[in-house]
Amino acid sequence: MPVSADSLLRRAKKPSLASLPTPRILAVDDFAFRRGRTYGTLLLDWESHHPVDVLEDRSAETFANWLRAHPGVQVIIRDRSTEYLRGATDGAPSAQQVLDRWHVLKNLREALERFFNRLHPQLSTDGNTKCFQVISAET
Repeated sequence: MPVSADSLLRRAKKPSLASLPTPRILAVDDFAFRRGRTYGTLLLDWESHHPVDVLEDRSAETFANWLRAHPGVQVIIRDRSTEYLRGATDGAPSAQQVLDRWHVLKNLREALERFFNRLHPQLSTDGNTKCFQVISAET
């Protein structure tokens, strides 16, 4: 069902009639209220796939305060942001922190790019034979 980003933000910010329980698995990501100027944090219940809250910024302090006010989060799925790392560590020290799938793949891609950039001079001068020699020598 097509929906605009503004509609999603209005829906996420709208106070719900029933108070949602604190999620066991919390997904955290930032988004732009105004790209390049104002960012917020979206909190999702990973198991039900429902928005839990929208925070007015993406600071560690705001996130930690939310976690302290909502004890019971066991797993926090987040990106590589140091703000979310600090907020999760301060606000829910016993919660397990994991990187989301997209960031794991991004880390892998960046590591492979560095690896192949290091091999590029050897690949371009000697062709595939040297590439296989270097790879088997390093492993």
